[in-house]
Amino acid sequence: LMFAMLLQLASYLAWDIFVIQHEAYHPFVDLDVVFSKVRLILLSMAVSVVLMLLAIRQVQRQQFSEHLMVLAVGFYVVDMLLMGWTAGLLTMALGVVLAGATFIGVLMLPPYVVLTAALIAALTIIGLGGATLYYGLPYAPIFKQQLIGEDLQYSKFYFFSQFYFTLPFLMAIVLISHFFLSDWKRREALFKTTSERDSLTQLFNRRIAQERLAAALQESSDRPTSVILMDLDFFKRINDTYGHLIGDQVLQTAASSLQATARQTDMVARFGGEEF
Repeated sequence: LMFAMLLQLASYLAWDIFVIQHEAYHPFVDLDVVFSKVRLILLSMAVSVVLMLLAIRQVQRQQFSEHLMVLAVGFYVVDMLLMGWTAGLLTMALGVVLAGATFIGVLMLPPYVVLTAALIAALTIIGLGGATLYYGLPYAPIFKQQLIGEDLQYSKFYFFSQFYFTLPFLMAIVLISHFFLSDWKRREALFKTTSERDSLTQLFNRRIAQERLAAALQESSDRPTSVILMDLDFFKRINDTYGHLIGDQVLQTAASSLQATARQTDMVARFGGEEF
């Protein structure tokens, strides 16, 4: 979460520096607010790095602190709302950040933390909106207050700025979602393999063998279904004489031999201890 926040803050900082260095855009922004925002971004990035290092340290020690998690989420919500307010509460950029952060948060964090943060963010936006309407709180203070369409150059600058604010977080949503979905697919494939395969020999287990046999017997076909049930003679003597580790190697070798001998249309399964 803090890494994603650092990327977002870095994109905001790049925009501020770009605007400061190009005098052509100075008439469109409030430079005092821009400089204040730069200082706030640098402070926020420092706090993000500290929180990220604390989290990495916990991972290395295999510890977990709910207080650190709540602190990080709270810091993220407050900082992103503040950045969003400077660019406009009703812009696409803030909407993408809030919606995307909620979606990513559900993947990464306990639901009660994410839903609480989303509720606080919604109430804060309502409060700031009310203060803008009734108490003179400036809307999008980073921009000079003028109507879109009055100045073509200002309109281009405003829309391209909003698009720029939105793009990095959209990319972060795609990348983080891809990471989690890929991890879920890998885990799903692992669970499927674990549920179908014998852990020692990697052959199909008894449950799958019975299911496949039942399905084969129900198929309407003139071709007969053949089953061979075999076991290893004197296997108990191997375990008693050489130990269970050697017995496991014998089972694995037997399984490999059976699998190598079978046709592609055949199925080899471990039916019991030394039964195949």
